[in-house]
Amino acid sequence: MNSTSYGVSFKEGFETVYRSSLNTLSYLPRILDVRRTRFPLDISAHPDIFTGMKNTVQYFKALADETRLRIMALLLVSGELCVCDITATLQLPQSTVSRHLAYLRNAGWVTDRREGVWIIYSVTLDSNMKKQLADVLKVNLPDLAPVAEDINKIASFSRGANCA
Repeated sequence: MNSTSYGVSFKEGFETVYRSSLNTLSYLPRILDVRRTRFPLDISAHPDIFTGMKNTVQYFKALADETRLRIMALLLVSGELCVCDITATLQLPQSTVSRHLAYLRNAGWVTDRREGVWIIYSVTLDSNMKKQLADVLKVNLPDLAPVAEDINKIASFSRGANCA
């Protein structure tokens, strides 16, 4: 059987199919453009949806670290602490503690205030979600051995005793 038994050669048949597919594909961009204009996606109409989700993600990312959880536990139990007391309790370098506190501050979990040469940190519970998460942390974190040790240590310090 040769290639012309069907009336067309393979090459002619291929070229015909190829040309017809090109013609079909040439309409595709116009179809896509029509679809885009019929159903535009305008995210500026609902920016609060994306902002709210972004904030929620940041809240959880900030809590996704052992050191930051330990700091949060200390602040939830003590109310407010200076960096010196947190550093002495966790037995970590001041730069490490400050970096984690900055992360928590940028995520909206803590606020700081200056008192002389010291920076005092406290937990900020300005949304219902943060209040509920803080309650969960306050109840469950002390059950963890490292956090329980930290709470016992901080209870033995007098406020500002570790500051130079």
